[in-house]
Amino acid sequence: MTDTVLTRDPATFSPIERSLLALISPEDHAEAVAAFIDTFTAHERADVLPYSWESLWARPSQLPPDHDDWDTWYIRAGRGAGKSRTLSETVRNRVSRGLSKAVTFIGPTAAEARDVMIEGPLSGLLAVHPPESRPLYEPSKRLLTWPNGAIGHIRSGEDPDALRGLQSDLVAGDEPSSWSYGEDAWNNAMLGNRLGNPKAILTGTPKRRRWLRVLARDTRTVLTEGSTYENISNLAPSFVRLVLDRYEGTRLGLQEIHGRELDDVEGAQWRTEWIVQNALPAVFTKVVIGWDPAVTSKDKSDAHGIVVAGKTANGDVFVIDDLTCKTSPVGAARICLAAAVKYGARTVVIEDNQGKDTWLSVWKEAGGGDHTDVRLSPVSASKSKEQRTIPAATAYERAAAPNPPFRIWHVKGLDLLEEMMTSWVFGEEKAGDGSPDRLDALVWVLHGLGIKAGGTGISRAGSLSAL
Repeated sequence: MTDTVLTRDPATFSPIERSLLALISPEDHAEAVAAFIDTFTAHERADVLPYSWESLWARPSQLPPDHDDWDTWYIRAGRGAGKSRTLSETVRNRVSRGLSKAVTFIGPTAAEARDVMIEGPLSGLLAVHPPESRPLYEPSKRLLTWPNGAIGHIRSGEDPDALRGLQSDLVAGDEPSSWSYGEDAWNNAMLGNRLGNPKAILTGTPKRRRWLRVLARDTRTVLTEGSTYENISNLAPSFVRLVLDRYEGTRLGLQEIHGRELDDVEGAQWRTEWIVQNALPAVFTKVVIGWDPAVTSKDKSDAHGIVVAGKTANGDVFVIDDLTCKTSPVGAARICLAAAVKYGARTVVIEDNQGKDTWLSVWKEAGGGDHTDVRLSPVSASKSKEQRTIPAATAYERAAAPNPPFRIWHVKGLDLLEEMMTSWVFGEEKAGDGSPDRLDALVWVLHGLGIKAGGTGISRAGSLSAL
């Protein structure tokens, strides 16, 4: 523990830590700060010190930019670096000074927006306000109302349409890389962020997201990076041990501890630059669903990989949807049937290594017999997962080259599939990683569309017409 404290740069110290720096060695700071706080009265400890953010507790990296020439402040930092507190305190400061009168809060889910951003016991918005200036919180309305008349609307990145129509002068977003519909949610929020001198603040541990990479490079974005170490004196020793033991010294540790956005993974078969987005065309000549089934539906079972793709008249392929989920085999079959109806697919390509009779029974139970225009097409995987994905990755590489014979496009919102494509290294799986279900489903859907590059490693097992 002492070694990790000693690694802190004094430039990251808060005002209260800096005031003690000349008297106390860095490794004794936590104890010194606690002793310093004990010199205050009970009233001061309860009613003054907790709310003296800028004057006592905020590290330099936790203070807003010292100029006004910015639109977005993006705080990209490791776990436990103090991101949530920074977001809440910045909102409190701006509202109390009258700089922000209409705030839109966005969390990954509605529950996380409530439990972390608003009701978090130490770093949530309500906790950082003194009682006299604390906003009225109405959970049923997803609404906050401050005593000075400012209002806050609470939304989530899983429902971007709920952000339409909201007007704001401040958008406060937490963990944007975990928003299910990140780019759509962000765009809708920005369209409404048009009152006064609008600003946006995003805080999160980074993951590779195309729209966030673009945002971070924008000249109107101030990017602040930070690590777990900067806030280590405020973290429980058990948490510190858990995070450092698990991640420090690993590639993932750069992301989870030091807040760095990872580049493409060495050994992964896909490169980020091969994945190109485009809007959907008006007409497809063929639409196929790829299904990599899980055998069971227990809590620790693999997910059912379900990917939808279509081909246009000029031979281009569009990956349309990723419906991968954990459910029962019958539930997954119903999802495939619903997707077939929605997108006009006539074929569901399924890996049948568990036995085609099993999946034929599942298909019938799910109602496949009522959809005579949708056929279940089983294939047997004759080679390893790595060997099966090589042709698919090669097809992407060929499609991204100059003057390709065809292009492969992705629609927006396929972040989880794209992350698996560019990060999964076969042979380096750890316990608990699960199966690369989305990749397998992508392999099957490309096979169903006739996309091959140097052999597919797939032996045809015939087709089962819908009964």
